[in-house]
Amino acid sequence: MATWKKILTSGDVSQTATPTATFPTSAQQGATMTGTIDNHISTATYVANVFNSSGVDQSIDVTIDSSGNISMSAPGTVATGYELRIFCADVGELRSETLTKTFAVTAAANFRIWRTQFVDSSGNASTNKAALVELEYFPNTNAGGTHEPDGNATSETSISGITISSGYTHSSTYAPWKAFDGTTGSAAGSMWWSLSISTAADNWIQVQFSSAKTFQSVRLHIYGGFNDATHFKVLGSNNGTDFTTALDTTAIVEDGNSTVITHNI
Repeated sequence: MATWKKILTSGDVSQTATPTATFPTSAQQGATMTGTIDNHISTATYVANVFNSSGVDQSIDVTIDSSGNISMSAPGTVATGYELRIFCADVGELRSETLTKTFAVTAAANFRIWRTQFVDSSGNASTNKAALVELEYFPNTNAGGTHEPDGNATSETSISGITISSGYTHSSTYAPWKAFDGTTGSAAGSMWWSLSISTAADNWIQVQFSSAKTFQSVRLHIYGGFNDATHFKVLGSNNGTDFTTALDTTAIVEDGNSTVITHNI
């Protein structure tokens, strides 16, 4: 780590403000992690390093651009207790105290089938009807990169190499492919809606790819006026029978008809 030195000749020298930052608390192996220096100083120089729980420098390149945006790749080893440490020094001031952001690295989620299951607050399958206008999976955290499926569906199999399905379909008006047709906002006429569902275990929608995909985040567009679902999970499978939880029980916090929920996996 770089060392800052300053010779004081007279008077008091102020200390640069300690950085504050927004940064993920977990990421998959090798995922692109992004964050923001909340109190960014455009004239300051920033130094950032990543250490494991034993204090060993991981030699990871951390970029902090001129706007205070942080970018780095998560370590390749699954573990908890990683630390991103950042300090800075502004012109004519002593270096700041060090900011430490702790995060964990989880195994990469790599599946052919990605399923979103609507559940209750305890994670159990629920018959609360979901009004899903659009569903997007992203290769990077914080909805970074190009979302998948990449294309606007017109049927369950209209996008090459992809099959869209659901455990329950109320009618063709609310077919599962309509959650992947590229329509967002308060579009109640273009959504998958599990209206009148009676079997909780069937309250899911999924995408099957021709080969396994790794996703780091998911985005749901919910039509609040028709939605009763309160929570969801993201599950993955490579055979359609055995599913692994990629994202555990997550709350749906509605913000009007055009509710958008983005969450890292």
